[in-house]
Amino acid sequence: MKRKLLFLFLFAIPVPIVHAITIDECQEAARNNFPLIKQYGLLEEKSGLDISNIKKSWIPQIVLNAQASYQSDVTAFPDGIKQLLSQVSDIEGLSKDQYKIALELNQTIWDGGISKSSKKIVQKRQVVSEQNIEVELYKIRSIVNDLYFGILLIDETIKQNHTQILLLDKNHDKILSHLRNGTATQSDADAVYAQLLTVKQQNKQLESTRKEYCDALAILTGLNAESLILEMPAIQTTDNYENNRPELKYYDAQLSLLDTQKKSLDANITPRFNLFATGFYGNPGLNMFEDMVNPGWSWNYIIGIGMRWNIGKLYTRKNDLQSIRTQKKIIENTRDVFLFNTDIKTSQKRNEIERNRDLTTDDDEIIAYRTKIREAAESKLENGIINTTDLLQKITDENTARITRSIHKIELLKSQYELKNILNN
Repeated sequence: MKRKLLFLFLFAIPVPIVHAITIDECQEAARNNFPLIKQYGLLEEKSGLDISNIKKSWIPQIVLNAQASYQSDVTAFPDGIKQLLSQVSDIEGLSKDQYKIALELNQTIWDGGISKSSKKIVQKRQVVSEQNIEVELYKIRSIVNDLYFGILLIDETIKQNHTQILLLDKNHDKILSHLRNGTATQSDADAVYAQLLTVKQQNKQLESTRKEYCDALAILTGLNAESLILEMPAIQTTDNYENNRPELKYYDAQLSLLDTQKKSLDANITPRFNLFATGFYGNPGLNMFEDMVNPGWSWNYIIGIGMRWNIGKLYTRKNDLQSIRTQKKIIENTRDVFLFNTDIKTSQKRNEIERNRDLTTDDDEIIAYRTKIREAAESKLENGIINTTDLLQKITDENTARITRSIHKIELLKSQYELKNILNN
């Protein structure tokens, strides 16, 4: 009655549900946890500031300046005119020390499209930088794959070893029974027990290695290593994969940037127009004849429209265009090399997938035969006809076959995810 109550009590205790982490969740966690991800926000902030500065080029430019000068000579009337005018009034002429406080205003009304092309270049450069970050972040996926499937392989090996431990423990009990009946020797029991201890020792080593892998994966993903339970992925179909690697978008972004830079060359050879106004308070002013007769400080201003056309860019335009074409060829060649290498890796990985798939099919048949052989050896043990060495070998062979199937299965899964990683699917 007490045992029944204890049984019911244990079932009444709520058991926490542990969520097994998928490989996709690990990939996403590793991406979000990697410090490089912060550069996205920094790039966006920098581009925003650069574009803001470009827009401000349309704001009227105001310059305040002041100057005081002394010059060796000044504009003056010819002596004849000066003598003639002196009969009417005294003419002091311009002073050699001159002063001016001026405010200059310049408003661009057409910049030839340079600000528009500059904004596009900033935006394209941001895309190039972001795609470069994507390329660097993508490299983490292969590290996650290695750790993830390494842990799964260790878990499967430990699981199969536990099965072997149960078999050895069961057969050890049978041999002890035969030992009491005089149909087995102590050395037979010791041999089985020694093998039992050896397998347990292997599991301890595997658990230590698993902890190392989990710690590394936890650092990479930011997940808790202590509760890291991984989900075994399902076998997938890999026939319809296409190449979606971020490197291809990175090359496209670079080519797009070069196209934008090429268009900006047209803006550099286009004339620019602006309105300008200058007002100053100084001595002398603009009316120099008035200042010769009645020197003094005065208000003055100049307003107008101006054009600036720098034809110097025409001298280098041909070389600039050729430089852009050459850079595009370099990028296109780099992309072709990348696609060539990717095709080779894809072909190799598909062959590896087929090989592992065939091996897993053979493994099931091998295990079936190994199990029959082991069960036959155990039957001999029941009948008192026992060779301990043979029995241990049969148990070890079956366990090795099961571990080999686990290895082939996980290698199949890993090769499938490596193909996904090669093509970004």
